[in-house]
Amino acid sequence: MTGQAEVSTVTALEAVERLAANRPGGRLNLLGDAHAAETLGRWFAAQARTYGAEIVVIWDEPQAAVLAHVVAREMNCGVVRVLSEEGLVELVDTPAGGEHGLLLADSFDSENAVRSLIGVSERAGITPAVIAAIQPGEVFEQIMLTIPYPTFSPVQGAAR
Repeated sequence: MTGQAEVSTVTALEAVERLAANRPGGRLNLLGDAHAAETLGRWFAAQARTYGAEIVVIWDEPQAAVLAHVVAREMNCGVVRVLSEEGLVELVDTPAGGEHGLLLADSFDSENAVRSLIGVSERAGITPAVIAAIQPGEVFEQIMLTIPYPTFSPVQGAAR
């Protein structure tokens, strides 16, 4: 951890609102606001630590990489990227295995996106500790009722 003060949920929500104001109707642009990415990354790291997460698992895409960089730095852990191409889901990086993971995304657009990230993590020997997203959306809110892992989002507030 960098030694900076913990980020409150209110501060994290303000960062989400600032990102949303700059990107109406679309995905949040973490590349366009380093301060918001830093704020959210620190908040996600603090939340993930309470679940014993030891590694960050993300889809291999720029928005997730920006967020995961900050989270991993704060948690002093690694990042495992997952690639989905032509229907095949595979790890880009090779984890040691045996870790508890924070499965993280800016948003989950489909139930398949959540379940695929869980499945590839488990096959690699990573036990999902918690699943999190900046913008949970309907898909995330629906699937969180059917998966056996805790979830959280600054928008959702406390984890279920």
